[in-house]
Amino acid sequence: DVICLQEVTQELLSKLETSPWVKNGYDMSNLKITDYGVLTLTKKRLRTKFTEMALPTQMKRTLCIATITLPSTKTMRIGNVHLESLNNAEQRRKQLAACYKMLGSSTEVDTMLAGDFNFCSYRNFHLSTQPLENNVLMEEMRGYVDVWEALYPDRKGYTFDSLSNSNISKYYERMRYDRIIARSLRVKPRKMMRFATEMVDLKLPPPPEPGHFKLNKKITIQRLNLQRGNKVHLSDHYGLVALLTPIEDSEEPLPGTFIESTTPDRLGGSCQCNIGCTIA
Repeated sequence: DVICLQEVTQELLSKLETSPWVKNGYDMSNLKITDYGVLTLTKKRLRTKFTEMALPTQMKRTLCIATITLPSTKTMRIGNVHLESLNNAEQRRKQLAACYKMLGSSTEVDTMLAGDFNFCSYRNFHLSTQPLENNVLMEEMRGYVDVWEALYPDRKGYTFDSLSNSNISKYYERMRYDRIIARSLRVKPRKMMRFATEMVDLKLPPPPEPGHFKLNKKITIQRLNLQRGNKVHLSDHYGLVALLTPIEDSEEPLPGTFIESTTPDRLGGSCQCNIGCTIA
C-alpha cells in the first residue's frame, strides 16, 4: 500500500511516472527531484496528502510525510527519510529531532518513520566511538518502537551486508542502517522481512561509443559484466517490507508506545535498535 524510496534520481522518477502500475494504482509524492531525494508512493484509495519538509542538512535531505486515510476513517502519518551520511552523527540527531516535531506528538494519529538512518542498531561505524549512536532514537524519537527488533529480537536483520551483497566487495561492513520505527495505538506490525536479497540477471543497453561522453571505467565494466550474464543485487542496501493490521480489542499496542496522558513512570522505552526502502 505504501512504498518509501530513498536516493531516487531523475532517471528513476521518469521511469516510475510512465510505468502503468504506478499511473494506474499509486499517487506519488515528489515530481520535482533535481539531484536525488526521497519518494513515497501510496495506493490511490488511501487518499494521501503529501508534505515535503526541509531538514537541517548539508546534503539536501528532506522528510516526506504521507498522511493517509485508513478504511476506518482514521488517519496515519508515514515519514520517509534519508538521514545525513558519513561522519555526521550530530546532524542526524538534529534531523531526527526535526522529524519527531514534524510528524507530531498527538496520539490521535499513528505515525511511522521509515528509511535509511545511516547508523546501525548494534554498533557504530568506528568501533572506538562511544556511546552507541542508536541511543539517539530513545532520546529524540520518544515513544517510537523499532519494528524489526520488536518482532525479531534475536535476528540481526542486516540491510547492508558485505558478506552477502555483490555490490559491497572491498571491505567488511555488516549494518542494519535501514529502519521502520512506529508509534502506533491502532495498528500493529505483524511481520517484516528483507527483500531484494537475491541476485538478479539484468540486461542493460550497451554503453555509448567512446567520444560521445566521458567514459566512467567502473560503470562501463559493470555494464559489460551484466551483458555477459553476470547476476547482481539490485542495490547495496536490502529493502524492508512490513505488514501492519488493526489492533484487536483484546490486544495491547506496540510495547513502549508513548501515550501523552501516561504518567512518567509508565512511559516505558522506545527503540533499542536502525529501509529498507519500502513498506507494503
